[in-house]
Amino acid sequence: MSTSLDPRAVKEAQRATWDALSGGWADAREVFERGAAAVSGRLLDLGGVRPGQSVLDVGTGLGEPALSAARRVGRTGRVVATDISPRMLRIARRRAAALGPAAADVEFTEADVEAQGFGCCGSPGGAPPPSARPRRTSSSPRRTWRHRGSRPARSTWC
Repeated sequence: MSTSLDPRAVKEAQRATWDALSGGWADAREVFERGAAAVSGRLLDLGGVRPGQSVLDVGTGLGEPALSAARRVGRTGRVVATDISPRMLRIARRRAAALGPAAADVEFTEADVEAQGFGCCGSPGGAPPPSARPRRTSSSPRRTWRHRGSRPARSTWC
């Protein structure tokens, strides 16, 4: 007996699941982020994030660590935050607006990280999808970022 997964169905299920969970994540956000603040700070340190830099947050969820990165890069930097869930991104945009000028320029974009050629990457809250290809996880992002002079830093919560 053989079982096969339809990758599009898996993606739609992931999107629907994260959309459905967005309200619960929003309710628990403050407690979760207080506990994860050290991880976010260390992630930004490892990435060498400083004023004027550009940052890509893949799987941003409710906007962290993108919002912390925005405070570090300042108005001369750029932060792009992606997620597969439109509802998570709506919450992240509202959070950025509430923070005022420090986070006003964060670009939130709905995107499927695998479709963008990054393999499987994660940020706090993002677990590898069932369709992930581990060999791409360890090589593709590093090669993509390094040739542009960037420093990759990844964190995955499972």
